[in-house]
Amino acid sequence: MNKLKILFSSYLIFLTLIGCGKNEETEINVGGSGSGTITGTTAKLDVEKAGTLTNLIPKDKKYTITNLVLSGELNGTDIKFIREMAGCDVDGETTAGKLSNLDLTDINIVTGGEPYYVLSSSSTYNSQKNTITSYMFYKCNSLNHIKLPNSITSIEDDAFKECTTITSITIGNGVTSVEGYAF
Repeated sequence: MNKLKILFSSYLIFLTLIGCGKNEETEINVGGSGSGTITGTTAKLDVEKAGTLTNLIPKDKKYTITNLVLSGELNGTDIKFIREMAGCDVDGETTAGKLSNLDLTDINIVTGGEPYYVLSSSSTYNSQKNTITSYMFYKCNSLNHIKLPNSITSIEDDAFKECTTITSITIGNGVTSVEGYAF
C-alpha cells in the first residue's frame, strides 16, 4: 500500500511539473503605487498615482503585452510608456511594442509628467486634464482597438495621426469637442 501511495504521489508530481512546463502564462501580482495582475499577454492594472505605470509593468513584459486594461490616473510619463508599448516612442520612432487592445475607460488623464511626444526642442506634447491631446497616439501602429476614458471632454487635432491599424475607437458620452484632423 505504501508503494502505491509513493508511486501515485510521484505520478502527481510528474504531471504537475509537466503542466507547469507547458503553461507559459503566469499571473504576476503588482504592487507599489498600484495593483492588478498580468497574465500572459494581458494586464489589468490600477494606477493609483499618475506617473507610476512604469513601476507596475516588469521590463520583460513591456513589449509582450497585447491587451491592457487600466484604471486610476495617468499623466504624460504614463502615456509615453503606453506609446512605447503600442509601437512608437517619444521621438516618433518604431518600438517593439505589441499592444493592440487598450482600455482606458476608467482612467483620469491628469496634467503633468514628462512629454509623451517631442517633435522638436521647441515642440513638446504633454498631458492635459480630461483631454486626448495632440499626437497622444501618433504612429501607435500596434493599436487596433482603443476605449477612451469616460472622463475626457475633448479630443485635440492629430491625436490619432498616422494610426493606420486602428479599427475601432470607443468614445464616452462626455466628449463635447473633437478638433479637426483628430483622426
